Amino acid sequence: MKNPLPAVFLVRDGILNEFIFDEIGQRLVPPTRPDLLCLCRRAGSFLRNLNAMGFLCLAIAGEEISVAATSPIRRDRIQRRLRSELEGQGARLHGIYSCNYSLREGGKVRAQSDVILEAASTNRVELHRSFLVAHELEDVIAGRSAGLATVWVTDSPTRAAEAYTKTPEGRPDRLVGSLDEALVVIREDTRIGANPRP
Repeated sequence: MKNPLPAVFLVRDGILNEFIFDEIGQRLVPPTRPDLLCLCRRAGSFLRNLNAMGFLCLAIAGEEISVAATSPIRRDRIQRRLRSELEGQGARLHGIYSCNYSLREGGKVRAQSDVILEAASTNRVELHRSFLVAHELEDVIAGRSAGLATVWVTDSPTRAAEAYTKTPEGRPDRLVGSLDEALVVIREDTRIGANPRP
């Protein structure tokens, strides 16, 4: 039986790939087709460095089920495109976990926290040595609920700080402006030690 390992959980949309603009709903949404998937700037480099540091890298892909749902076949194609794009940059995901949630049934936080704990159990993850890299307030709350150190990547630190001031359980361990900054935070955190996994 393998020893427990530290992991970095990555909220897929907004961290690994860009959102797309839904003209009908007039809002940003996850990519709905493989050809619409576009990696976030520095996502490949970020993941490649996490691989080199010895982390399990596990992506969480959320989808609100009250919105038009992506079919399982199309969802699988989107995930395969994501893996392929990252592998083309020398980066590896060890798993992608779908998180379907309803705002009327406990919402995103509860569902995402459950998925994180399930993925951690499946992969024998040491939660107290692991991180969640997030893009939104609810992601941070879910990560904290699951026992992870949280890193909130945002292009608007002021707006993010205002959000978690109103919702203290959403206060991240670190608030950063880029994936490069997130990498420095993870690399320097004392909980992971200096040695990568075998």
